[in-house]
Amino acid sequence: MPAASSPQEWAIRKSEFDRALMAMPETYRDAYKLVIEDGQSYDVAADKCNVAVGTVKSRISRARHFLAAQMGETVSTVASI
Repeated sequence: MPAASSPQEWAIRKSEFDRALMAMPETYRDAYKLVIEDGQSYDVAADKCNVAVGTVKSRISRARHFLAAQMGETVSTVASI
């Protein structure tokens, strides 16, 4: 994300991110939240989602692409959030 210059700007960007996160398919959101937000390992996330580790990795990649498209950002920018 471009650097926000004020607390108000950060609040707006956070709100945009939250809306984009809630709009994504649940399977992507679950994997993203477990690994990226909660800090779980891919193995733990795979167990919790009852899928293979590769599926979790794929879902996180798709989640990042979804967020980037929704927010008008690059995937690398979203990945650094």
